[in-house]
Amino acid sequence: MSKLTLLDKLKILGDVTSSSGLFVVAIVILVSLAILLIATNTKTKKISKFICIAIYGSITIVSIMFYREELFEMFDYMMDNLFIAIYFPNLAIYFAAIITTNIILWISIFNRKITKWIRVINTTIFCIIHYLLILIINIINKGKLDIFDQTSIYQNKNALGLIELSSTIFVAWILFLIIYKIIRIYQQNQEIESDEIKNNPEPII
Repeated sequence: MSKLTLLDKLKILGDVTSSSGLFVVAIVILVSLAILLIATNTKTKKISKFICIAIYGSITIVSIMFYREELFEMFDYMMDNLFIAIYFPNLAIYFAAIITTNIILWISIFNRKITKWIRVINTTIFCIIHYLLILIINIINKGKLDIFDQTSIYQNKNALGLIELSSTIFVAWILFLIIYKIIRIYQQNQEIESDEIKNNPEPII
């Protein structure tokens, strides 16, 4: 198959969009949602939240109604490949994880809003993952493994074991940071709402 140019891709986008009125409606809904999100401020936060939830819910319900089988198949495919990427990552994904680890570490060091114990966790994970990286590079060097051939890497038991271990640690760490962030956002929102109630008490009738 020949490579498509940018104009070819834009033409395909236009053709597919114009093939059904449903896609035009989807554009209108998404543009409206974008405008709402951009225009949201502290005064309109509550009503914007309600409208966003309503729009998200409507989009989800309509998508499931029309494309239920396709969505479930895509979800199954994603989970299968996610499992493979975690336990048998290719070196491109592995080094992307290494770069991500470095970025997270430097952000946590220079961002004063991040708590000390989170910095300790990030630093510890950084050291562990990079120690495993040193071991993996040493195995590749001693075994004369071909990094461009994934089979060559995964036929080596030591390299495979250390890559899997490193990937498991990385994924568990990222999941922990995501969950922690969600909890902190929830706590901060609760604190803000509590302060608003204290500063603006309801009038006694």
